Amino acid sequence: MIFLGIDTSSLGISLYLETEKGENFEISTFPGKPAGEDIVAVFKDALETICAEPKEVNKIAVVTGPGSFTGLRVGMAFAKGLSKASGARLKGINALYAIAWKYRKHSELIFSVRDAKNGRYYCGLFKSDKNRLEPVFMTLALREEEISAYIQGERFLLAGEGRNKAEDLFCGRAHTIKTTDSYKTEIISPVLIELWEDPLTKELDLSSAVPEYFSAEFSLNKRLFFYRPAGN
Repeated sequence: MIFLGIDTSSLGISLYLETEKGENFEISTFPGKPAGEDIVAVFKDALETICAEPKEVNKIAVVTGPGSFTGLRVGMAFAKGLSKASGARLKGINALYAIAWKYRKHSELIFSVRDAKNGRYYCGLFKSDKNRLEPVFMTLALREEEISAYIQGERFLLAGEGRNKAEDLFCGRAHTIKTTDSYKTEIISPVLIELWEDPLTKELDLSSAVPEYFSAEFSLNKRLFFYRPAGN
């Protein structure tokens, strides 16, 4: 049996496969444009590498966003189609949560950020005890002038492909970690298997699952969540 992690939420395609024997394989391609029908070819190449067939996939975790509009739709459509054909269980994982999970052991407070274009950012703030994450807020779409008002007090880790643009907005309170990831993407497909049993990882309904851009309950102009460190 094979676990498949799919991330098409930024530029390119990232797939992670792991067998029940613990053998794993990761492939990421960055063509400079959102994922398209190339995902099928990439998936076939990955299966050939580990000498497997599509019917052997029994668990699929797909990043549901926020991120590239086209990439998310392609990735989720592919995941839903494969799940239906193979009978694999399908779960969706928020991109900002997965990014924060990747860095959970580096900071007690992690701010995940992605460039939403046109002066906006997709944002999520998470508290970490190194082993689990507690969302303070997740998947807000904020303007540049709003973003720094959502965190006050202690320093925090800034993570995600929007970190370079957003770092200057926090007046020295944010720090980053140097990674081998491209500044245009944040490779998160390998962490999807770690999040399979996480409480925030939900089974997806094949008939109604849609990408996350930002939750409709959040206003772009109103602070519904505001973090203050304990004692302040």
